[in-house]
Amino acid sequence: MDVRAKQRLSYHVVFLPLTCVVAVSPHVNSGVRHFLAVLNKTFTSSVKIFMKKVIYILLFVLLAFSISPAQIVGDLQDEPVKIEAQPTKGFSYPYYLYVPKAMREVGARKQTQTILVIPNNAGKTDDDFAVHEADAKRKIGQNKTMTARVNVIILMPVFPRPKTDWKIYTHALDRDSMLTDKKEYRRFDLQLTAMIDDAREKLKAEKLETDKRVLMFGFSASAMFANRFTFLHPKRVKAAVIVSPGGWAIAPAAAYNGKALRYPIGAGGFRRGFGYKKFAKSSAFHFSGRQGR
Repeated sequence: MDVRAKQRLSYHVVFLPLTCVVAVSPHVNSGVRHFLAVLNKTFTSSVKIFMKKVIYILLFVLLAFSISPAQIVGDLQDEPVKIEAQPTKGFSYPYYLYVPKAMREVGARKQTQTILVIPNNAGKTDDDFAVHEADAKRKIGQNKTMTARVNVIILMPVFPRPKTDWKIYTHALDRDSMLTDKKEYRRFDLQLTAMIDDAREKLKAEKLETDKRVLMFGFSASAMFANRFTFLHPKRVKAAVIVSPGGWAIAPAAAYNGKALRYPIGAGGFRRGFGYKKFAKSSAFHFSGRQGR
């Protein structure tokens, strides 16, 4: 058999089966090594060089797909993905992001999707950050089934709630968390806006367009966080569901009967004033009371 005939034979008998193996095998490297060993014993040097180049090109293509932007938000695993803290982007703590599989379909990519923000709330103080992260990971996993049905993306921050500085109720976005000198606990509302911007940027890289305004949902302390965040950043929130916030909802007024209503009771104390018209554009549903009124 001449050299050209042998090259044609190598293509049909070896090259095509190899393509299938490389595409599906979890042990690509061992398969390639075995194949190269067979080449060394069977084919001419020119054929070996040609086939090696083809293999390297295939591996390069597979590697390129394995690190594509789609994996940033979970690819097809249908599981929440942890996004590490990025202080240079404005957030010093991680957050979890969940994208339903249905959104990766071709038709869904042509639509503008919505992000649902659920502030984390461990229900207790703890100086061990791992406790708060484990709680956030568990809760976003519990919520993903529900949100997949309504086809929204979930974003859940992982903010700490310290035991040492227990008066700083970070998970409720209270007054102390707004005014404290401790940078690690201050202005989590601004860190959350940075997380939302980062998530939208990552989703856009995956060709998933999202609304600039998010939905918010909270229960107990996280309901207070959602209510107060909406109050502070009305242009960021489309609608919020506040369930049993553990206190009165913040009042969109700076004073009542001549008495100042300071944050978080009301809008008193804002240096630049409060945007009532912008706040009025954000819809809110409050569910509280013994009879759920």
